[in-house]
Amino acid sequence: MKPEHDVVLDTERLRLVPVAHEHAAELAAVIGHPAISETTSHIPYPYTERDAHDFVDKVRSSDGGLTAWLVFDRAHGVLVGGCGLHGFEDGGCLFGYWVGVEHWGCGIATESMGRLLDYAFGALGLERAGACYFVKNPASRRVMEKLGLQGVPGQGRETCATCVDGREEPIAWMSITREAWLGRG
Repeated sequence: MKPEHDVVLDTERLRLVPVAHEHAAELAAVIGHPAISETTSHIPYPYTERDAHDFVDKVRSSDGGLTAWLVFDRAHGVLVGGCGLHGFEDGGCLFGYWVGVEHWGCGIATESMGRLLDYAFGALGLERAGACYFVKNPASRRVMEKLGLQGVPGQGRETCATCVDGREEPIAWMSITREAWLGRG
């Protein structure tokens, strides 16, 4: 099953809201930091409000094959990051996330991705989820480890180009099954 574009997901601290044009200026302001582009494979730098609108259009026209949420701090209503699911096939999906630089180290990625994986394995009934990270970004690896993902040697490409300058960087893949997610401590 593929997700709907209008599902709002909550955690104790965070609210995951589907991407929408009304958030384009705020999205561009928060995501438009070179450090975010350097640690992700699909976020260009500079990131403009036009890029944000184009991304919303891409998500909305994907028929559920790409779904993305903006992550807001519930207490203050501030945009702190984003996450999404894509590549739905054979009962699985890929996921991705980013966190605004000023919110790094606050548990935003772990908490938001935990809620997104609950949704993927619960409401969507997926059997597995996976992601890759740039090897130079150990913080992303730690997020995935905290969520119970395990390394998957030889999965897909071994390098990926950064959006900042097109440099090929080593990547590593991690994944988790529905059974492992539901059985974690």
